[in-house]
Amino acid sequence: MKLGLITLGIIWICAVNIALGANASDPCQPALMPTIDQSSSDYASLQSYMSINAEREYERLEKLDQQGKEASASYKYFEAEYKDSKTRSDFRLKVRDRLNTERFYATESEAKTGYRKYLTPHQLLEWGKCIQTEANAGGLLLEINHLSQQSFALKVTYRPPQTIAGGRLKLSATGGLIDGKPLIELDTNGTASPTYTVTRDGESPEALITGNYRAGISDSILVKWIAPAPSITVHSITTTLVLCSNSSIGVDPLCDHINNSHFVNEKNLVLLCSSGITRLADGHHGSDRIPNLPDGAEVISVSPVGLHSIPNEHGPKFTVKVERGPAAPKSETLTAYCKSTRDDVGKETSNVTILYTTPNKP
Repeated sequence: MKLGLITLGIIWICAVNIALGANASDPCQPALMPTIDQSSSDYASLQSYMSINAEREYERLEKLDQQGKEASASYKYFEAEYKDSKTRSDFRLKVRDRLNTERFYATESEAKTGYRKYLTPHQLLEWGKCIQTEANAGGLLLEINHLSQQSFALKVTYRPPQTIAGGRLKLSATGGLIDGKPLIELDTNGTASPTYTVTRDGESPEALITGNYRAGISDSILVKWIAPAPSITVHSITTTLVLCSNSSIGVDPLCDHINNSHFVNEKNLVLLCSSGITRLADGHHGSDRIPNLPDGAEVISVSPVGLHSIPNEHGPKFTVKVERGPAAPKSETLTAYCKSTRDDVGKETSNVTILYTTPNKP
C-alpha cells in the first residue's frame, strides 16, 4: 500500500558529517518536527530533524502516552531504535547508526534547512508559544522558501522574552547577499517575521546564513546553490507470518511449507515454531527477500518491534520477533524468529508492516 502524498524536493546534498547534538540554544525544536505526512513524502526532512534532535526527541517521547507516541513521526519511523534504548544517549547513538546505514550525512546548519522546508502556521504558532514559556532569553528562527540556483527567500522570525520589548538582530551571509548586502543589523521591537531576498554571491557553491539576536541567541542555515535533488518517498507494505506448531503439519496446507523458510505466494513467510527452545535464535526461523519491493527500495523499519505474543491476549500461543536484515546497505531481507508454548497449539498468523523508501523521479 503506497502512502499517497504530495512529493516535495529536497534542497541539499550530503555534507561531511552528522551533527547529533541537542540543539541546546532552542528548546522548542520539537514544535518544528516534520509531521508523519511530511516525513512520508520527504523522508529526508525527518532524517534532518532526527540528526540533531535525537536526545530531545527521546525525552519528549518518554513523556507521552502510547497514543501520543503513535502520532509522532519520530516514533513511527524510529520505533525500533526508541524501544531498544534505555537513555537519551542510547537513542542518539542508535539514530546515528541508523542514519549512517541510510547514508544520510548533514552538518547541523544543513539539517536545520532540511526540516524547516514545510513549516505550517500551526507549527510556527506552537514554536512561538514554547519560546514564551520555555526560552527565557527569547527565540530566533531562520527559514528558506522559493529556492532557485540564484536566490531564495529568507524568513526571519524573532520573539523577545515576555518582559523585554526587543533587541539587536544581526544577519550575516557567506556565499550570498541579503538584500544585496553581506551583513544586516537592526534594532527590533516586539515579535516579527520579516522576509529578505538572498542572492548568490559570485560562483559560491553554497550560502551560510547566520543570525544573532539579543545576547546569546543564534540560528543558522546552509543552502547549496544547486538544482534540487530528488526527494525520497516512504511506502508501506504488509506481509504475513504463518506460525505453525508441530500439530499443524499435514493439517494446514500452508504449514507444509515450513522447510523452505521462504515467502509463499509472495506474501506468507511460513515458520515452524517449536516449544523446546530457550532462545529464539536457536530455533527454526525464516529469512527471505521481501517480495514486491521495487528496484532501488531501501527498507527502513519493520513492525511490530521486539518480542511480541500471538495472540496478544486470551493465552498466547507463540512468541515472535521480526527484524530487517541480515544487515546490509539496503536491508531488503526480512528475518523472523518464533517459538510456541506447546507443540499442539495449531496455527496462527501475524501481520508485519514494512516501511521502505524509493527515490522520486525529478
